[in-house]
Amino acid sequence: MQEPGISLLFCSKINAAILKQWFYKTPLPCRSRPGSNSGSFTGQSGSYLWVLLLVIVFSGPAIAQDAREYFTLARAEMDSGNFIRAEKHLLAILKLKETIKVKNLVAVYNELGIINKSLGHYDKAIKYYQAGENLALKHIETLRYKLPSIYNNLGNCYKYKGDYKKALEYLFESIADQNIKEQKPQERNISLVNANTNIGIIYYLQNDYLRANEYFLKSLKITKKNHIGGLDEIYNNYANSLRALNDFDQADKYYRNCINICIQTSGDDYYKLAYVYKDYGTLKIKSGNHQEGLALYDKSLHTFYKKFGSKHPYTAGMLSVLGDYYLDQKNYLKALEFYQQALIANSKNFNSKDIYKNPAADNILSEIQQLQSLKKKATALSLLIPTQTDGIQKKRMVNLCVETLDLAVNTLKNLRQGYISLESRFYINKNEKAVYLLGIETALQLYELTGNKSMLEKAYQFSRAGKAAVLEDEIKRNETFTEVLPNSISKFKIGIQQNIAATEKLIYDEYEKQDPDLLKIKRWQSELFNQNKEYEKLLKSISVDFPGYSVLLSRDSMPGLAAIQEHLLPDETLVEYTYSLNNGHGQLYTFVIDNKELKYTRQAIDSTFEQKIMYCRLTENQANSAGIKLSDYNDYTFKLYQLYQQLIEPLHLARGKDIIIVADEKIAYLSFDVLISEFKEDSVINYGGLPYLLYDYRFSYAYSANMLLRQHLSKEYSDMVYAFAPDYHTNKASATRNQFGELKNAKQEINSIYKVFKGDTYIGISATKANFKKALKQGGIYHLAMHATPVKDNPEYSFLAFTDVADKKQSDYLYNYEIANLSMKASLLVLSACNSGDGEIYSGEGVMSLSRSFILAGIQSVVHALWKINDESSSIIMESFYRNLSEGKSKSEALQLAKIDYIEKTSPELAQPKYWAGLVLMGDIAPVKSVKPWIKVMIVVFSVLLVLSIGFYFRKKSRWTIFR
Repeated sequence: MQEPGISLLFCSKINAAILKQWFYKTPLPCRSRPGSNSGSFTGQSGSYLWVLLLVIVFSGPAIAQDAREYFTLARAEMDSGNFIRAEKHLLAILKLKETIKVKNLVAVYNELGIINKSLGHYDKAIKYYQAGENLALKHIETLRYKLPSIYNNLGNCYKYKGDYKKALEYLFESIADQNIKEQKPQERNISLVNANTNIGIIYYLQNDYLRANEYFLKSLKITKKNHIGGLDEIYNNYANSLRALNDFDQADKYYRNCINICIQTSGDDYYKLAYVYKDYGTLKIKSGNHQEGLALYDKSLHTFYKKFGSKHPYTAGMLSVLGDYYLDQKNYLKALEFYQQALIANSKNFNSKDIYKNPAADNILSEIQQLQSLKKKATALSLLIPTQTDGIQKKRMVNLCVETLDLAVNTLKNLRQGYISLESRFYINKNEKAVYLLGIETALQLYELTGNKSMLEKAYQFSRAGKAAVLEDEIKRNETFTEVLPNSISKFKIGIQQNIAATEKLIYDEYEKQDPDLLKIKRWQSELFNQNKEYEKLLKSISVDFPGYSVLLSRDSMPGLAAIQEHLLPDETLVEYTYSLNNGHGQLYTFVIDNKELKYTRQAIDSTFEQKIMYCRLTENQANSAGIKLSDYNDYTFKLYQLYQQLIEPLHLARGKDIIIVADEKIAYLSFDVLISEFKEDSVINYGGLPYLLYDYRFSYAYSANMLLRQHLSKEYSDMVYAFAPDYHTNKASATRNQFGELKNAKQEINSIYKVFKGDTYIGISATKANFKKALKQGGIYHLAMHATPVKDNPEYSFLAFTDVADKKQSDYLYNYEIANLSMKASLLVLSACNSGDGEIYSGEGVMSLSRSFILAGIQSVVHALWKINDESSSIIMESFYRNLSEGKSKSEALQLAKIDYIEKTSPELAQPKYWAGLVLMGDIAPVKSVKPWIKVMIVVFSVLLVLSIGFYFRKKSRWTIFR
């Protein structure tokens, strides 16, 4: 009887002898298996096939003797879905890497990346892909043909991590880098198919189904024309987008075609059938055939368990889909069971089926999957809570819901901080706002059930977590750079960021042309790809060379309620709004904080809430006030009153206070000064006689409460004023500059400032962008009386227009992306420029305006314009504003009094809010100028005299008592 393993040893030696020269001497072509989104190598031979068959038939676990054999065995295991065994074979090859050709080593790294991506180890997969990429780049002359496949795989990994911006960068570069002579046409076609398919999937995940279809059809066309494998995956993805567009019949056809191909080519046990059954089941359920849909779900889950195991993000995703089904059926307990199983499947060691337990934050496989499972579990709990009749059980369930949402918020924060691109961070914040809203509502429910004030604070914490998180992250990154890194590295980082932004601007401008030069765009996109890689490389090297950077960056910057209250003075109140609208209905949450207590209100709102805001905004933006009808006037003032009733009246705020507004969504477009506390239908138009809240409160605004504390900790700055008023008689004509008219009152406005402040003026030809950058080194107060242009669809390209100079080396426009990279240590910047506070609203982040970029750059507070402001009226208000500042008044009081003074002195027609209400204060409200020295002396003298008088009085009284 033959001893166990003898036949295996014999076959392994034969296999090694046959294959050895292939692996070490023969170039191995790069290909992608059907549907694998990968690039790797293989060799086909009758000898190899029968030898491999003998190995599999006559042996147990394979023990290879040679690198090529290891690779062959790994590919066989991968094709059957045994990724862990495949990884072991490939890791064995790495031990022999010194003797292996570079091109084959690149392929091994690529396969290791594919395996780890399939296992859900996305970060590990990225490291392997990058190892292969680095080798290919090191031998770029001979191995460039391998890059498209690697870039496609990297894009696929970032897709799974939810970083869609970075994923698309790699995928588009994969397509752009196809015309390589070393790459065979069929390999090029496979790579193009994979890249286009992955791009389509990303657009599908972003709910852009029409664009997703466009890329799926590109893949389909290339595949059919060139007879490439992989139709199954294209059919499945195309069917998904058709299903999303409610074309159920066509979707059904493509799902069936996909299943038939999978079974014919790989058998009914093929691991990719798990995805198809899941997606096809969803179609059946949407079509009303629940029984067949659930049967397909069951087949999918069975295949996921069999091929990927019980601990895998893909398995967790399928369990979540089952939870979604039962949630839709209002079977909340059943849904909870599946969501709990999803948390187990996505956790390394967590195995509790008890819904009252959650996995630890450091015990998970995929953060993006964890976020979804936690959010869905909390949603199911929130729907189950109202059905509970037992008070104790209800409290316990609400508490669990709050805990689950807390974990979701922390997971969301970790995900966001892991993304390099702003676009990805904005996207995830916008799409997960539901987490913050559910957290607020659930914590308030628990507070109302128990009276536990910590739950009220928790509700407010959820509200704050959803405000300006990306802005705070950016500021913290900038501060950490300055705190930890040498100045040379900080400058290098800023230089790369500026290059990236400038290249993006070139691409944007070219696309805006009627006949864009696609060759230029392609070249710039390639440059942009390399610049982004350089930036990513810099950040990675900093993490290694300066460990303190990562430590400081990970610090929790969310201060407690006590810290906020300690910052607020007795006459200051912070009012923070959060609201949601879903199908025209929602809730408005308002938190009111002073230095003693935290209060809140909750009220139902509908679509008319935003309609009123936008109506007022449109009225205030009208170019001409002449010819306004009485009916329009009354409609406008009535809406101002209605907004007061919803936003301010329920709060019972004491008059005469500083009110700091932290807005949400479209509320950020409002100037609260213009709301009125009473309404009666007028028979005449009288803007000057309305009871504006301007008379009752000093309003200022903040992106978040956390930002106020950051400003409070800042140093004192100079009160020197550096004022700029450009000349718009341009030296070089351009369509953009021709739209700018002369600001006739700007010079007068600036001259009025220097009646009460000292500083330097830059008027006309000296008001250049270069001089502004030089003036930034001085610190102090900056006043910009100029034109501004917001670009709503691309806020980073909004700009301020300085004086145009001949023979200039740089643009006279100061763009938003440039402002964000400036270092401006100043107490105040006044943007006396139209629409400088206007822009697109990014959910949770506020208005993406020029003003926001100045806050990011380090300015403590900004006065900006919410809409187009009148040159003459703004000049009058600014003169009064600076006079008030010079007297030591706070910024908020100085602006309030300047507006009141304007209304009282102007004509009734010019008292319309559009002329004065648009200038608002964002940020710190503290005075910029302390009380004059002689006043301080008088106060000290008076205090001393008062103390002496009181002492003398009591001394005299004491003597009188004794003598008596």
